[in-house]
Amino acid sequence: MRKQTYPNQPTDDVLEIIKNLVELKRQGKFEDANKGYSKLAEEEKNDTHNYPYVLKSWAKVLLCQGEYDKTLEFLETATKLFQNNGNEADAWQCNDQAKIVRNRYKNRNEFIDYVKAVSGGVLDFPKNY
Repeated sequence: MRKQTYPNQPTDDVLEIIKNLVELKRQGKFEDANKGYSKLAEEEKNDTHNYPYVLKSWAKVLLCQGEYDKTLEFLETATKLFQNNGNEADAWQCNDQAKIVRNRYKNRNEFIDYVKAVSGGVLDFPKNY
């Protein structure tokens, strides 16, 4: 069995990969991060524990790339997977993030500020908005 240091966290190997991909996102290397998440998702798609964490983190990169529908899809899928695993805290977080994206998308200034925050200040204006 793969090592898991903390409960309700992905296994250590996947957590390390996600940390590296988050760092790419913070540097504004969204395409590289997206490719990394795509590869990781393919490897972890059958792991019911790790896969929702991949989707949860990947959704933020997709938001920065202007793929809002896909962002919502990933957050909703992660919510369901977390609920199936009994991880209500992460399920709530993903559901809440999806609500925030929907609600702020309706208000131009709030959405711009939200995407700036998610991108770590790299983006001045949301893509495809």
